[in-house]
Amino acid sequence: MEERGVEFYAPAAVNQPQTGHPAKRADPRQPIPTPQWPELPRNKTGRLHNSCFLHDAAEDQYYCPQGKPLPFVRTTSSVREGACKTSRIYRCKSCKECLLARVCYERLSHSGRTISRDAYEDLRERTATRMASDEGREVYNQRAHIAETPFGFIKAAIGLRQFLLRGLPKVKTEWRWAATAFNLGKLVREIARLRAECAPSGVQLEG
Repeated sequence: MEERGVEFYAPAAVNQPQTGHPAKRADPRQPIPTPQWPELPRNKTGRLHNSCFLHDAAEDQYYCPQGKPLPFVRTTSSVREGACKTSRIYRCKSCKECLLARVCYERLSHSGRTISRDAYEDLRERTATRMASDEGREVYNQRAHIAETPFGFIKAAIGLRQFLLRGLPKVKTEWRWAATAFNLGKLVREIARLRAECAPSGVQLEG
């Protein structure tokens, strides 16, 4: 979308703390106050979520909830669904004496807590920032009308509440017929609107 010059508005899952997150603070080197520790979100394993760690783009490193740095250590590559994914790995060197160690990383991991950042994280963060703005919320709120109206019309007016055929190729064909009917209806209404706007006053157009 960015390459095409299109501003994309959609929810983006990011690993940077958003407004209201206890880890969001002006100076990442400052530790999070102890009373706020219970508010720090956890991942599925009960450990501190990646969003608890602030990324400093200028220094290319993360900061943990205690204000300790996680500098870049290496790059890894993996193949997922036929595509090569490259990630940068950041590791903390001050985990052993940390008071949050037991909820931060597995004790079996002697190397300390690591954070992985893939090549698209910057893009997701820019999208999240755009979505959090007043303009972003206003634009995204239009989705209910733009996206849901066609589905409501297709279900109510065309009567397509369930597919009659089985198998993905046949269902795709059935859906394309419904979408074509909907789009033709929009096209006819738009032509009628344009003809009405362009017609001289008091002149009635035929056809």
